[in-house]
Amino acid sequence: MPLFAIVEFQESKSVAVIPSSWFCDEEENQCYWPSRVTDAMRITKMVSKQSDPDSTWPAWDIRVLGKAAVPLRKSGLKKILTLLEGIKQTQRIHTALIQEMSRQGDTTVEDFALPGEVSFPLSSKQELEAFDDHLQDEAFKKGLVRFLADFGGRTLEETLKRILAHLLTDEFATTCNISGRNKKTGLGNTRLFDVVCRAVKKNRRTSTSNRKDVETGAAKWLIGSRDRCGVRRKPLPSKEASGEATEVDSDTD
Repeated sequence: MPLFAIVEFQESKSVAVIPSSWFCDEEENQCYWPSRVTDAMRITKMVSKQSDPDSTWPAWDIRVLGKAAVPLRKSGLKKILTLLEGIKQTQRIHTALIQEMSRQGDTTVEDFALPGEVSFPLSSKQELEAFDDHLQDEAFKKGLVRFLADFGGRTLEETLKRILAHLLTDEFATTCNISGRNKKTGLGNTRLFDVVCRAVKKNRRTSTSNRKDVETGAAKWLIGSRDRCGVRRKPLPSKEASGEATEVDSDTD
């Protein structure tokens, strides 16, 4: 029966579940963590399958909060994960580890670190506007481009899905479009969208995509957020029924 542990990263105070095989030694005051993995579901699978750490995983100082011996089933892991309910686990850990790596001079992040008050994904217009202000710093902006470009993707659709899902919650995405029409939050004129376009260009497989291509692909992802959130449009009344033309919400401008 595998042994899992709940650990707290000493520097960031973030909490995570790890298999015992991720401890660096018997003292259990350090653990390996796949810092370059950004997909939450992938990390969860790596934990549940007790994937072996490889040479690219850095070691982090940690404090063990608790342990549990559970079978490799969802019901078993749920016993541990319920202790972390309410915590944006993956996002907070990932942000904190990036900050630590930057302070330690790790060249893979090229001095990029999120501001302390920022946590992805952004969940409101206010958070977007505040983060956009940070992007006035060109060095920070370039760092974010490199960071998002590493998400990869074989097609433009897949690349945008990976990037946008990391940046925005689906709930917030339902209130956004590219143009800002119909009282929605317009992404097309933000510095963050410029970063997304530049990140797409840095991906070898999507490097030929132009801004219009990115706008079209992003608009499609934004529209899809309604289904991901279980929100569907009500059918529009016909001109005959209403007696006048009805303006249609545009997400593709």
